[in-house]
Amino acid sequence: MRNKVLTIALIFAISMSIVSGVSANSDNDIRQYIVDKLFEFLGSDANGISFGGATNYDYVDTDNGYYVDGTQVIDGSGNVDAPVTTTTITASGESSLSRTHFGGATATLSTTSATTLQLTAANVCDNSYFASDPNGASSSMNTPTAAAMIADCIPGVGDYTFVHFENTANGAENYTVVASTTIDLIEPSGGDVVIAQNEDATIQFINVDGSIVKAIVTSLQAGD
Repeated sequence: MRNKVLTIALIFAISMSIVSGVSANSDNDIRQYIVDKLFEFLGSDANGISFGGATNYDYVDTDNGYYVDGTQVIDGSGNVDAPVTTTTITASGESSLSRTHFGGATATLSTTSATTLQLTAANVCDNSYFASDPNGASSSMNTPTAAAMIADCIPGVGDYTFVHFENTANGAENYTVVASTTIDLIEPSGGDVVIAQNEDATIQFINVDGSIVKAIVTSLQAGD
């Protein structure tokens, strides 16, 4: 297939050279005719070019890799060089990965004395870690609503995300996690949802049925 395409490309180049000596009035018409016939042979559609009218192949052989807008995305050995990182990638079915590294941002929040820290879906979905100081007194920390979480980052049943939280209080001030609308708050057996001064917690949010989200709070403390 590759030799066939190269042959057609060579014929195309020679044809362009031949018509270069034709009068200006007919030059463009002849060139366009040759281009039309070339693409008619190769086959094309709105999404790109197909070869010989076919769009499905067992494999495509390339020595130099694949490029998108001048940037190599797959090298000649099949390694992905520049995966898309600016959009959401959705894969159906199971995936087997040797190692996975999760990216994420961090945020610093705070509350004034004896008030509530209201988490938003963006706080949870856009960050992997956030810290907060109650600033003078113990406070409640309200989760986002289930609807907000589903709309932002866990739209499908079974989808989940998690965030790590740290209480950076400079005194004996606690945060108590409180469930917002249609959040099913879960704590470990024998544990609680109170995050004390300088303690941490991991909170996992799981879309269980499209309307109810479980928030599983695992309190942690500094290692000995």
